[in-house]
Amino acid sequence: MDVRARVVNYQLSYYTYPMMMRKDENLLVVVAVEEYARRHRITAHETLGIFLKFGITESIRQCYETLHTQDIYECVSFAEDILKRKKT
Repeated sequence: MDVRARVVNYQLSYYTYPMMMRKDENLLVVVAVEEYARRHRITAHETLGIFLKFGITESIRQCYETLHTQDIYECVSFAEDILKRKKT
């Protein structure tokens, strides 16, 4: 592979990987919102409001590397734990 091809490959991986990672993080947030809403019998819109108010969406994104390897119930438990600590 010549130098130009290596530079192009590097640029592609540098710019597309973070965007793909953010997309995956957002998908995990969406699934967590939907599962939390189902578990607590509230709407996804209400759940999203709660998650945004208490910074849970950002916490899920920050812990993506660990949470995406776990069952979704662990992600919801993570959100519930944050809520318990921030509400008291």
